[in-house]
Amino acid sequence: MKESPFSLLSPSNDLDELMAKACSFMQAAKAPSTHAAYRTDFRVFSEWCEANRLPFMPSNSPTVCLFLANEAIQGRAWSTIARRVVAINQAHKAAGIRESPASRRNSLVSSMLKGIRRTLGAAPKQTKAPLIADGVRALVAGCPTTLLGLRDRSLCLLGFSAGLRCDSLARLDVSDITERPAHGGGIAVMLVRSKTDQDGVGQVVNIPFGTEAETCPVLALRSWLSAAKISGHGPIYRAVDRWGNLSPRGLNTDSISRIIRTAAERAGLPNPADFGGRSLRSGLVTQCAVSGISPFVTMETTQHKSLAVLRLYARLGYLSHGLDAASLGL
Repeated sequence: MKESPFSLLSPSNDLDELMAKACSFMQAAKAPSTHAAYRTDFRVFSEWCEANRLPFMPSNSPTVCLFLANEAIQGRAWSTIARRVVAINQAHKAAGIRESPASRRNSLVSSMLKGIRRTLGAAPKQTKAPLIADGVRALVAGCPTTLLGLRDRSLCLLGFSAGLRCDSLARLDVSDITERPAHGGGIAVMLVRSKTDQDGVGQVVNIPFGTEAETCPVLALRSWLSAAKISGHGPIYRAVDRWGNLSPRGLNTDSISRIIRTAAERAGLPNPADFGGRSLRSGLVTQCAVSGISPFVTMETTQHKSLAVLRLYARLGYLSHGLDAASLGL
């Protein structure tokens, strides 16, 4: 029998390295946080199956449907349930099972998902209160004059004015900031990668000077970098211990959420636990809506891809009460 020409290839270190690199590229197709979420999702599924003495690897479509029904009854958001299905699919494919029991092509699974979606709705749950301009001013006023206070002040002002997510704030590097001598001055912030830019194309957010020195995001950033002696390259926002020592490592997203909650508590805002990582970004979108700023202008800053998604960030309680009859000529 004639051998395949590939059998003539002898093992080589270069080929092994190439295969390892190829695997790393495949792994990089999704963000590390996505892989972690999938692992958690499948663990939840497998533990539920074990508790109910049902098969999970390989599983079957009736079992998957029962699991999804239980998730819906437990009050899981639609986005979480949909991600659970993807995780079960991925796990079965990785195990070499061609026909996943969680495939949306399966009529049972498809009907279950449609029923859950129509019952629950697909809108994400709003869990954190927005920090609009008045709230941000209160946060800034409550920041101490210490190194930690300068960091918190800069983080809150830049996060709000640029509408940044926690992961973007955590990832900011000194080299991502560029001065803008033209157009009235200010700075340009390069976001190398974000939730809506997984390929790392990059996007620039321009931050002009504020109207008041106390709440100017540009001056606050300069004050923090100068006091912390941060320049050149490296993470902008870092941990500061109780003795005022600066860490060389950048903050993580959970730390930024805690900083915002702590700042809200320090400022005396009601229910500080209601604030968190999304409060600055949703606050900017809400403030823009309240101030009558065009949503298309807002989208230039927040980089939202659609008006529908942008609207989800604007908290309805702060928006106008709609058009009155007089304005319509009635």
